[in-house]
Amino acid sequence: MPSETVVLIDSGPLGKLVDPEQHPEVKDWLAFMKKRKILIRVPQICDYELRRELILQNFTKSIGRLDRFQQQNQFLPLSEDDFFEAAEIWAGLRKTGQPTSDDRGLDGDVILAAQAISQQQEFEQVIILTENERHIPRFQPWGIHTWLWKQAIVDCRYGEINLYQ
Repeated sequence: MPSETVVLIDSGPLGKLVDPEQHPEVKDWLAFMKKRKILIRVPQICDYELRRELILQNFTKSIGRLDRFQQQNQFLPLSEDDFFEAAEIWAGLRKTGQPTSDDRGLDGDVILAAQAISQQQEFEQVIILTENERHIPRFQPWGIHTWLWKQAIVDCRYGEINLYQ
């Protein structure tokens, strides 16, 4: 039976965590996570979304920090099951009129959700840390919790976690 909490970092917050000019609130959040012994995982789809932008902008320091951040935390590679799950989620959301991307888009959000769902076998609580208030909370019916980045920064000051409702 799973017993711990894991936080999967979406590409927006991941970019802040690997910014070479890391702001104090980022350091405070990381210290909060360490103190609470909450595991952080870097989903492969989020690494891809961020890394392509860092390469495009030639942000080599950030790329190096992304590589180190991955080594310090656990990189979560995509599996075949993740793709099957993502396809089911993608179709289900469209059937209910709640798509998270264009019909021809890759839809990284559903791939992220599928990676989060795969973590439910190992962890009691799976949280996606995101800035995406529009799409990520749609995955709550699959047991995925959403923690908004701005709220996470506030929460670490008060020693609590307030998930998106």
